[in-house]
Amino acid sequence: MGHMVITRHDEAVAVLSDPRYVPPPVRRGAAPYTLGWLRERVSRFSSGQVHAERRRTLAERLAAIDPAALRRAARDATVARGGSWEGVPTAVLGAALGASVPVPLVEAVAAGYLSGEESPDADAAVTSLLSLLTGDRLSAGHHTTDHPVTCVLGAGRLSAEDAGQDHGGGDGDVGNGDVGNGDFGDAVAVLTLLLQAHAATEGLIRNALAHASAGNRATGHPGGDHRHQESASGPTDRGVDGLLHETLRHDPPLQVTRRIDRVTGDEVVIDLVAANRDPGVFADPGRFDGSRGPTPHLTFGAGVRPCPGSAHAFALAAGVLDARLGAGADTAGLDAAGIDATRIDAAGIDATGIGGSESMRPGSVRSGSRDR
Repeated sequence: MGHMVITRHDEAVAVLSDPRYVPPPVRRGAAPYTLGWLRERVSRFSSGQVHAERRRTLAERLAAIDPAALRRAARDATVARGGSWEGVPTAVLGAALGASVPVPLVEAVAAGYLSGEESPDADAAVTSLLSLLTGDRLSAGHHTTDHPVTCVLGAGRLSAEDAGQDHGGGDGDVGNGDVGNGDFGDAVAVLTLLLQAHAATEGLIRNALAHASAGNRATGHPGGDHRHQESASGPTDRGVDGLLHETLRHDPPLQVTRRIDRVTGDEVVIDLVAANRDPGVFADPGRFDGSRGPTPHLTFGAGVRPCPGSAHAFALAAGVLDARLGAGADTAGLDAAGIDATRIDAAGIDATGIGGSESMRPGSVRSGSRDR
């Protein structure tokens, strides 16, 4: 099998728009309630009709959540924690989804979610999260946490069929047939969204803060207020948006995405950093310019697999930056959509012992694909 690296924007869009190219296959037949078992059942690693159905479940859950409400809740939770933001996107999204689970468990799963690197800690975390989300301690002998198991998504009966059997009806794609989710469909969808909020969204925030800090040093403005870094053409909150738009283009948290040619079996690697800096599409592409506004970057995907949660991820990141960079945050605990930032801080973050994840430092992630 061959191997090709794509760096041009138009060629990347062509591959992402062609259903001939599908995600690399995942390991099949993993033990029930483990990381491998979860990876068989998420939209990220599926294709064809199976992917479409799983993606539709994600889109339906996200459609009920107002991105503006997420932004306010993320801002307020960050302010309430004195600017300490790690874990905030996951906790805020979890609260909006009705699934306030311990963020350290999500972090443990995220460590191997993209790469497929399985570990006892990741497997135990998947088991514990499923137990918490479905209100069932799973089968005897599986690890669970000491947290009280509260059903947050409705009762879920965990049968042997649901746990690991292939329900058939494969979609014909390379190694990614239809593995039934049984009563786990909603729990798997929630875990998918929380994993994305924890990994890629926190990586986006970290990269944006690095650019804000660099801009402050360059302009001589100390501290976290990056308003002076942007053009003076709009209000302060649009400065945060500009910073995020340009970070998404210039320094995406995930730097490559991979596809397999269904016909030849060849691997195609799309260099998102290079495609997002294609001089044929972006003027002065190597320069970080927060005044560009939205651009046709490929960080949220394109074609047949665009990220279903791009607006929500942007809102979560923007809320954190509003608080960290002085964009007029207020500390009202309850926003218009009923997401209580004070409760998020107390129950969703501090009580679970959140620490800063360093798994998504700027420039540290060289592989993976968006969840789409």
